[in-house]
Amino acid sequence: MIFLYTRGVNGNPPADLAELLRYMEDTTEKNVCNESIRRLHEMVQHTKQDAKVGLAYMKWYEIENMCREEGRKEGELVVITILRNLVRQNYSVEEISHLTELPCTVIKEIEEQLNSHPEWDNEQVLAGIQSPVIPERLKL
Repeated sequence: MIFLYTRGVNGNPPADLAELLRYMEDTTEKNVCNESIRRLHEMVQHTKQDAKVGLAYMKWYEIENMCREEGRKEGELVVITILRNLVRQNYSVEEISHLTELPCTVIKEIEEQLNSHPEWDNEQVLAGIQSPVIPERLKL
């Protein structure tokens, strides 16, 4: 498997590779500059116009989003498990924030839910908070 970074500035790739990378970055007619890329562009255009491909892409996109959402929720539940354990061990909000890099406001909100409803499982705690458990700056 080969990974090509289309926005690299180091090195001196061969002209054909640089042209291909430019086309891959922006698959428009203006970036078609040789016969190989012209053939590739024709295949891309044909594929884009195929209704079956469009439908398959939409299904794939929807499935990918569902998987991403399930993964996010699982991650949040793991975070709540960790926070639950740290709170039980009497770590302060500031200590937990330092250890986890989560904002104090999120930790306080979860801690309040845990203290108010010790019988709740992690999904109930997650449903009971307003703030996102994992802030944008920590998301991949």
